[in-house]
Amino acid sequence: MRAITKRHSDASFVEHYVLRDGSEPIGGTLVIFGRHDARKQLSQLVDRHGYLHITLSLPQGMRAEDALWLQIVITLLELMDFRPMQVPWIAVRHTDATCDHIHIALALTTLAGKTLKPNLSRRATDHRHQELAKLLGLPAPEYFDPKFPTLRPPTPIRNLKSKAAQITYRALTRVFGANPPLTLDEMVTQLKAGPEPVRFSRMPTKSGHDSYVFLTESGAVRGSELGTAWQPKHLHARIAHAMALSAARLIINLRPIQPQLKELMNAARAEIAETEVTLQSPRRSLEVDRHENRSLDVASGSARLDEAKRIGHWGTDPRSVVADERGAADAPRAPSAARRSGEGASQADDGSVGTAGGARRAAGPDRKKTRPASSHDEASDALTYGAWLTRALAWFSANFSGWTWVGRPEHRAIDIRLGSEVVRLSDGGLEVLKDGPDAQNLADKFQNIGAASASPTPEELDLKPDDCADGLGFG
Repeated sequence: MRAITKRHSDASFVEHYVLRDGSEPIGGTLVIFGRHDARKQLSQLVDRHGYLHITLSLPQGMRAEDALWLQIVITLLELMDFRPMQVPWIAVRHTDATCDHIHIALALTTLAGKTLKPNLSRRATDHRHQELAKLLGLPAPEYFDPKFPTLRPPTPIRNLKSKAAQITYRALTRVFGANPPLTLDEMVTQLKAGPEPVRFSRMPTKSGHDSYVFLTESGAVRGSELGTAWQPKHLHARIAHAMALSAARLIINLRPIQPQLKELMNAARAEIAETEVTLQSPRRSLEVDRHENRSLDVASGSARLDEAKRIGHWGTDPRSVVADERGAADAPRAPSAARRSGEGASQADDGSVGTAGGARRAAGPDRKKTRPASSHDEASDALTYGAWLTRALAWFSANFSGWTWVGRPEHRAIDIRLGSEVVRLSDGGLEVLKDGPDAQNLADKFQNIGAASASPTPEELDLKPDDCADGLGFG
């Protein structure tokens, strides 16, 4: 009882086929006096609107009376949103066929001249077929609906008449039923390895899209010939559905260990949150974190800050980075208090000019006389140039921003760049190479950081953000 429909531009099909020999008119909205008269009446009513030819068949072995057929026709027209009493149509039974069926000739206009636009889509036709079957007490046909994904979609039996179609259908049903493939390549491999091998090929269509062709020992068949469910787009959707089912099974299998997974996730979130808080602390340096977590061996060459965040000075020894680069060790210098005092005095009296013309900053009084020595001073005296450099950079990173640096191992120093201004930090103190307000300000606050004494603490420097221009201050 599935309606088979076909459009016509003229009414000649009524005279030559619908009312052919062996036909029996059973009703309609027109009174006809033969095949020629029926074509003439429809032509006068319709003119340019066109016609619709509908065929309905009962299952083989069943037969309906004329009154029942008329009820079926009227029900179908209503399902198609036509008003049966306002549309020109005739219904004719063919009695010379193996199954009881009728033909309906319909004008696509009302008797008042209003044009009709029927919905002949596959889904609409499927729905009408199911409704007619239910009304007649027949088994309701099952049709594929893309809205409800399934691995075994229904395939109309009428599409499986050829041997190639039957083999392909059995192979596809077996593949998606036993071990659903998760990719198209996996499906092709399983089809080829089955008991009835099926090969796969692509063939371009006139629209530019690919049509999937299945090659069997009995011939070839397109996927669309098996039914809508086996068209390429729906076949890809079925493979995606198989992948979703596989992921769902994996999630279900993880349910017994769900509490342990939840604990791991919570621990990971807590660690991430703690790390973010640490990274957002502007004055907390990596070197300070290391010092708090464990004590490092200064004598072995690892640098660290003391509790007051002072930078230890460095002396040369045969293991220093500078000595390795030169290929020979420098003579060690004793970092005694007398030498530091002498160097401080000579620097105060010197007043020498740097390479860029900046005045060398005078060293202040020996801080050892006014402040107890740090517990790390003795160990710091043995630092290599690399260890001293690490301390200096760590201290600057923790307390200043807006600066860059360049290592000067040949001078046992580093050059700090503040915009266009440059100062040099070495074991002898702080030297202004390219003068400017920022360099002078830093030099006034930061004196005798090298071998003359341990570096001053941030509290002693009393540096504030507005002490240095262009953002130079505590970071």
